Amino acid sequence: MAVWIALGSAFIGIGIIFFAATIARRDNKKKGE
Repeated sequence: MAVWIALGSAFIGIGIIFFAATIARRDNKKKGE
């Protein structure tokens, strides 16, 4: 059971990082224009 919790936490962590990176990239594009 602990394995599934660890995998879930890692997946959520990667998702948050990817989401934050996407927003940051979008903000950079707006500033560039």
